[in-house]
Amino acid sequence: MTAAVKCARVDPAVEVFASWVRVIGNAPIENRPILLALMARDARDWADSQRQQAMQDLYYVAEQIGCVALLGATHVKGIIIDAFGGAA
Repeated sequence: MTAAVKCARVDPAVEVFASWVRVIGNAPIENRPILLALMARDARDWADSQRQQAMQDLYYVAEQIGCVALLGATHVKGIIIDAFGGAA
């Protein structure tokens, strides 16, 4: 009888950045700065998308608990933007 193997769900971002590390680690030394810059750009884009999703989720919560109705959409969006350092 064989034991069932449970596979943990891996975040796709982890797979992407692990792949970048392998690529950079196996690249010729003179190509590594360029590849690192590309990886940094990917990381920036990923972080921006995570930030935007968190802001949208917070707005959704604010709607659900009545803050948008009480304060107005503009004010709630301003509160969320301020909490994220002023950048939408």
